[in-house]
Amino acid sequence: KDELTELDLNRYQANAVVYYVKAKLAEDIGDMERREFFFREFNRQMEKGFSALKKGSYIIQGFKEMR
Repeated sequence: KDELTELDLNRYQANAVVYYVKAKLAEDIGDMERREFFFREFNRQMEKGFSALKKGSYIIQGFKEMR
């Protein structure tokens, strides 16, 4: 596609992309310890992004004086 295309990423996914690129760069220079660290961070950010999604409906509970 076009280079001006914007991706619909949330903050966790954007951080995960950065960690993935850093891991690949570390792999290219042969630093396997740093590569493993960045892949762990990548996976952690992806898990945080998936767990941040709200499932179900919002239930608002008030107290009796609100009515």
